[in-house]
Amino acid sequence: MVVPMQKYSFLIFHKEYNSFLENIQKIGVIHIIEKNIEITHKIKEQYKLLNSYGNVLKFLEKRKQQIEKPKSDIDGTLIFNEIIKKQKEEEKLKQKLISENKELQKAEPWGNFSNQIIEKLKKENIFIRFFITSKKNFYSDRTSKFITEIISKNKRTIYFVLLSPLFPQ
Repeated sequence: MVVPMQKYSFLIFHKEYNSFLENIQKIGVIHIIEKNIEITHKIKEQYKLLNSYGNVLKFLEKRKQQIEKPKSDIDGTLIFNEIIKKQKEEEKLKQKLISENKELQKAEPWGNFSNQIIEKLKKENIFIRFFITSKKNFYSDRTSKFITEIISKNKRTIYFVLLSPLFPQ
C-alpha cells in the first residue's frame, strides 16, 4: 500500500538542530531538505534585540532581590532601556573600583602621610622624593650622604623617601 507523503516546514534554532533531527528520525522521517535562507538586516537586528533581552534577564536573575508585583500600565521597552542604562553605569562603577583598588595597592606600602606636611616642607625649601628599589640595590652607606627614611620593606623591595633642599628633578 502506498501512503502519500506529507510535507512540513520547521524553523529550528541552531543549537537544537541536532537533537531535533534525532527525534524526528525516531518517528520515521526519511527525507530532509535543508534550505539556506539569506539573513536580512531586519532579522539581524531582531537577533541583537533578542540577545539584549537575554543579557538583561541574566543580569536580573543574578540580583536576588524581592520583586514587587509589576504594574500593568508600564511600558516594557522603557524598563528594558532603563535596565540597559543601569547595567552600563554598574560596569563603569566596577571599572572605577578596579582602578581605585590598583591605586590603593600602589599607595599602601607608603602608609599614611599628610599632603599638608609635604606642602609645609616645600615652603621651607625641603623637598621629598619617593623611591622604590630592591633590597640588594639599597646601600645604607650610599644613602648616608642624604637624609633618607625607609618607609616600608617587603621580601624584595624597599620603599624610602629622600629629603633634599634642592628642587626636585
